[in-house]
Amino acid sequence: MARRKRKAAKAPPGAAPGFPAKAGKGKDAAPGRADFPAWLLAALAALLLAHAVVFGWRVMAAERKLAPDSFNYISVARNLSSGEGFVQSAPGLNQREFWGERFSPDFPPKTRSTHSAGYPPLIAAVAGVSGLGHENAAFLISALSYAAFLSLVGGLALRLWGVGAALAAASAVSILEPAPFFYALTEPPAMALLFAALFVLAGKGGLWRFATAGGLCGLAILMRSGMLPLAGVGVLSALLLREDRWKALGLFLAGVCVAGIKPLVGEGPDYHALGPSLRPWGLVVSGYVQGTGLFLLAAGGLGAAAYWRTTQGERGRRRGGAAPLQDSQNMMLPAWIGGYSAFIIAAAAIYNVEPPADPRILYPAKSALLVLCAGWAWLALPAGRGRKIAAAAVLALCVSASLARDWTALRNREDLSAAAMIARSELLTWTDENIRAGDFVMGMDIMD
Repeated sequence: MARRKRKAAKAPPGAAPGFPAKAGKGKDAAPGRADFPAWLLAALAALLLAHAVVFGWRVMAAERKLAPDSFNYISVARNLSSGEGFVQSAPGLNQREFWGERFSPDFPPKTRSTHSAGYPPLIAAVAGVSGLGHENAAFLISALSYAAFLSLVGGLALRLWGVGAALAAASAVSILEPAPFFYALTEPPAMALLFAALFVLAGKGGLWRFATAGGLCGLAILMRSGMLPLAGVGVLSALLLREDRWKALGLFLAGVCVAGIKPLVGEGPDYHALGPSLRPWGLVVSGYVQGTGLFLLAAGGLGAAAYWRTTQGERGRRRGGAAPLQDSQNMMLPAWIGGYSAFIIAAAAIYNVEPPADPRILYPAKSALLVLCAGWAWLALPAGRGRKIAAAAVLALCVSASLARDWTALRNREDLSAAAMIARSELLTWTDENIRAGDFVMGMDIMD
């Protein structure tokens, strides 16, 4: 009986970056939901939910980290809620030119804020809806953003590589100390918007998903300007389409235009904030390498292993043995990691901003690297029951360890009341005893 030649299967949307979606049939086929019992997935989902709840409680009750910028965001949100507009209550904060040649002793009591325009309105909205004070609303945003981020990480890995990779990705990010989410700063909602945009781009919907992803990208940039490289990821995803690439690009860019409202927000003079950097390029790059070096090496090794594993079944049918890029979303995570890394290195070398060695600044790159490593590790493991058990066990262990870490932090938390914070600080104690309403105060690092 004549045998019919089998054509190499065309990879469906969601194939691994640079790798075919399947290495063969049967045991080598890409995993789906049916590979994991429903009861097991439900139990693991409940464990992740418990982790998100306990972590959110830790953010609200035990950490409550406030940087000088945090006070300003909250102050602007209070001014928005009281109808005073997008203005800050500490004139000159984060406004380098305010104290330069344009300085005037007749400055207004509140000046236009130079910080990101997306975060204070979000604080004001959450405070209005929840009835919480603006400070508590800011920490609630951080807690909810982490839950959304964790869900979207799993969802993105699910779309790209399958259920096992989703479990591995959730495990990886749950065990990484989520430094940005402890703060009332722009990183938490920006991280949620980042992975929301990537999740939408990885979908199989029509061209309108690019408009949605573009809107999410614009909101992320409006929330935090460091999310700007995300626009490049969306442009690349559109241009790599086989059909209708220009329509997709137009829809994406139309959505990104949301970020253009920033110059229109607020009234009064716009004082520029950023001065030139005093750091040499070598110091900036070395700080980045120290923070991400192990993650980059792991990604390289796992990527090579996954490439070998997923292409070995194709080598007999492909002369070159190389797997071409199959879908636009295959390059999303590598493009984000490369674009964001280049952006933070260049920004720190040119302007006086946080260096890449700062854990908060590195987190968007490190978390994406962990998701990529998790997906490639899943592809590199031999298919079969063993890797399913391993994925479920690793998730259970990692999330349990994170729960223990967060619960310990809650049990050992300090008194974070205003009276206790004042008592622990010599500066705040002196301020409380000597400064009254109506006093004129000038200083540095005294926003609290």
